[in-house]
Amino acid sequence: MTNPPPNPILTRRQLLRTARSGALLALLPAIPAHADERIPSCHLQADYRPLQRFGQLAGSPAAVRLLRGFTLNQEPHVLTLDPETLTTAIHPLETVTMLDAAPEDHPQSPHARALARQLTPPHPLVNAGLRRAERPLAGFCLTIDLCPAPKPMDYRLFEGLMTHDLPSPVPVAIAVSGGWIRRHEKDFHWLRACHDDGKLSITWINHAHTHFYAPERPYAENFLLAKGSDPTCEVLALEWLLIRHGVTPPPFFRFPGLVSSPALLEHVSRLGLIAIGCDTILADGDRIRPGGIVLMHGNGNEPRGVELLLQRLKNPPTPQLVSLSEFF
Repeated sequence: MTNPPPNPILTRRQLLRTARSGALLALLPAIPAHADERIPSCHLQADYRPLQRFGQLAGSPAAVRLLRGFTLNQEPHVLTLDPETLTTAIHPLETVTMLDAAPEDHPQSPHARALARQLTPPHPLVNAGLRRAERPLAGFCLTIDLCPAPKPMDYRLFEGLMTHDLPSPVPVAIAVSGGWIRRHEKDFHWLRACHDDGKLSITWINHAHTHFYAPERPYAENFLLAKGSDPTCEVLALEWLLIRHGVTPPPFFRFPGLVSSPALLEHVSRLGLIAIGCDTILADGDRIRPGGIVLMHGNGNEPRGVELLLQRLKNPPTPQLVSLSEFF
């Protein structure tokens, strides 16, 4: 049997470093349409649909963006986004008054600015999206990816965060995939309990429903760029899975493999989602920088990164962790 063709000529680490220099542009075609039979099926809740409207909640003069419409407990509901605070919430449709147009000051909101920024070139193949804070920050944002994996969740990482000398609750952003939730429901409920108990302050990031990956393929034909991938279903199916588990879908999205294209960036922007990249990957030997977004994996696939972070937490001065919402 012949060996499979190697993954791209450039490794992800090389692509990340090239992307940081702004030299690598993703000159890619539109999202492909022919299915790869290996891509796991992605099914949507029948009436869970995107919205592009603005409205006002009962008793509040502030305008909110209506991201999704759906039926919950046999009643129509909407998923709303506060463009200033980037917080999402679920409300019965009857509590919302529709607006005819976006507020005049909406283009100046943090949400609108973030979407405009991610649609502005350059568009690297790897690591598009927010990597560093848009204002000076002394701390950094720790993002933990939960890609589909059969290994046990790395409890060392989360327990280490909660037991070190860090302010409680510890702010952390978790990029979760549907494939991981289905395999690790008990672990997912444990994380939610840590948040509800005030030990962790979790900001969830949509990391796609199936998170398809073929190791033998180049990045430009992989992840959401694989033929037949349905980016709308990947986003919305994960959101509906979160709702079924009692979690309000976030306005943040991390591309599987950090791989995207201009067409994909435009697609998630139309869905109202802010793409989250990274400034540092600990397992690659990168240094943590103030105002940066740190990426690591908590799905058992990155023991070296976990060990490096836990060592860093033991050595004074203890780094300051900040919430992802403070980056806008």
